[in-house]
Amino acid sequence: MSVVNSTVNDRGLAVDSGDDRLAHIRAQFPILQQTMRGKPLVYLDSSASAQKPQAVIDAIVACYTTYYANIHRGVYELSQRSTDAFEGAREITRAFINADSMREIIFTRGATESINLVAASFGRPNVKAGDEVVISAIEHHSNIVPWQMLCEQQGARLRVIPVDDRASCASMHTGICSTNAPGWWR
Repeated sequence: MSVVNSTVNDRGLAVDSGDDRLAHIRAQFPILQQTMRGKPLVYLDSSASAQKPQAVIDAIVACYTTYYANIHRGVYELSQRSTDAFEGAREITRAFINADSMREIIFTRGATESINLVAASFGRPNVKAGDEVVISAIEHHSNIVPWQMLCEQQGARLRVIPVDDRASCASMHTGICSTNAPGWWR
């Protein structure tokens, strides 16, 4: 990222205002190197099938070709190597999100399963009759249904708040705003 092309966003983070950052990110995804109908491929259906950067592809190939086995189940070397790699990924994730312990890191098959897990394990014991659960107006179906069901079961109210052109719900005064809207981190 070029310092010359960098600007500061509304949260005080340096962001690249040019095409260099986008080109750098696109270059990490082999599938995005092709064109469709004469234009660079843009893939937007990432909820169910996210494209993988080369580093992920390389890690998957290494796993399948050098140590693939059941994790946490075997005393043989391949199983131990798989377990070590799995737990190593948990530690990398813990450090990346600054969690206190690896015990806080739970891997699931995807976002839908994760949202369902949060709604069930956190929502059921904590959301009470009369409470409000807030989601944005641009949620994916997978981030609506679990909260609808939780509110129905608990006697809570589901509130849907509007968002502006930047997918921001910053005008809300709330403790938790569940969103998977693109750009929420900007």
